[in-house]
Amino acid sequence: MATRQTNYRQAVEQTVRVRYVEQHRHRYKVNLTMTEPISDEQLMLNYGQGDASAFEQLYLRHKGGVYRYFLRHTSRAEVAEELHQDIWMKVINAREGYQVSAKFSTWLYTLAHNHLVNYYRKHNKAQLLDFDDVAEPEDELPTLDVQLSQGRTVDKLLAQVEALPSQQKEVFLLKHEGGFSLEDIAELTKSSFEATKSRLRYAMKKIKEGISDAHS
Repeated sequence: MATRQTNYRQAVEQTVRVRYVEQHRHRYKVNLTMTEPISDEQLMLNYGQGDASAFEQLYLRHKGGVYRYFLRHTSRAEVAEELHQDIWMKVINAREGYQVSAKFSTWLYTLAHNHLVNYYRKHNKAQLLDFDDVAEPEDELPTLDVQLSQGRTVDKLLAQVEALPSQQKEVFLLKHEGGFSLEDIAELTKSSFEATKSRLRYAMKKIKEGISDAHS
């Protein structure tokens, strides 16, 4: 009981710090221009050694992408927010045992991916993120030549992403929201490179066709 209370108090204190940073982020931008940016991995190691400001920087760097990752998958803001908070609690709890075995972003999105799988299992939707199937490889990835400067086009794009099969949606979001390479996505989802490449290709193809149909 005492341990849970301590963890809760630490989480509350961390939330207060994060909110302060967001309200005064201009100060951090000034400071960052004066020194070389610290890598995510080093920030996490620093956080494990008691540097709370390191967590604040990690949170500011990655909070948007992780939240959108959950929101695109669940299509429910309240669920996405809950999963998002859970992930950052996992980061807080893992700080002392963290070791650099991969890029921090890969480690973070692996946590997010696994937590999403557990969420689907809890709600009897485990099949939605099953990556054991093998897709046919393709040689070329199509480009998504879509103008995103108009709000209506953005809405159509998001609608097409929502309609993707879950495996294709997962790869698309990790690529375009998380900024991962195909190699990283394959490792993160425990899939082959060719299957990952194929899923992205089909996702891009369906999105382009869906937007073209909407314009016709």
